Amino acid sequence: MGNKENKELIAKILGCNGFFTEYQPIVHLATQTVYAYEALGRFAINGVSYSPLDVFSYAHKSPMLYFELEQRLKFHQLSNRPTSGLLFVNIDPHNFNSIAKLAIWRDTFYGMKNICVEITENTDLMSIALVQKCADELKLCGVEIAQDDIGADGKPFCFELLCTSDYLKFDLSWIKKIRADKNLIHVLEGFLTFARKSNKLTILEGIETEQDLKLAKKLNVDFIQGFYYKDKFIVAKNQDEESPCL
Repeated sequence: MGNKENKELIAKILGCNGFFTEYQPIVHLATQTVYAYEALGRFAINGVSYSPLDVFSYAHKSPMLYFELEQRLKFHQLSNRPTSGLLFVNIDPHNFNSIAKLAIWRDTFYGMKNICVEITENTDLMSIALVQKCADELKLCGVEIAQDDIGADGKPFCFELLCTSDYLKFDLSWIKKIRADKNLIHVLEGFLTFARKSNKLTILEGIETEQDLKLAKKLNVDFIQGFYYKDKFIVAKNQDEESPCL
């Protein structure tokens, strides 16, 4: 789709409330109990689903629409959160790039309990300062911070965020990488050693099989997440299914 069609899709998603939330459990490795949930945006109009990666990519090209989408998603996610446990929500630092936007996020998060914000690193040279600004503002609001997708291919790595974060989330691609080259486990172990010495908690994403679970136990991460726990997913809808969107 071209830019015009992309913009029209985002506007339609907003106009039709064509978004909802999937809450994926974050499980304590040692006890296998649900410790937290991550709120993930999902998109569909009239029964047609749209890839979250595509939707966010399209929205990113229209800053005002992107901010509106982010804000309304957060409101939905916070309003429909599971009744227990910490809640992880995702924020793009590009949506912290004005005084007006900062004021809205302060009102949203200040004093809120049991919230951890995952700062999504679409980081380029211009936005590294935004990452730190985003982290600083969230800390002032009293919420915890997670660095997301550590080790993901194609994503730059932000050392400032590594030092600021309370939780380190390791991308699901680590599992495939370690299977392809067993020596790469030492790289991940280095991050985990740093986390323990810095009193940061660790989460390994992408757990789908018993084999993945065994790797997580070998690494001794604090928490795990993935489709292995699909039966514990919670979905909060946001559309009247009987009223098609025109």
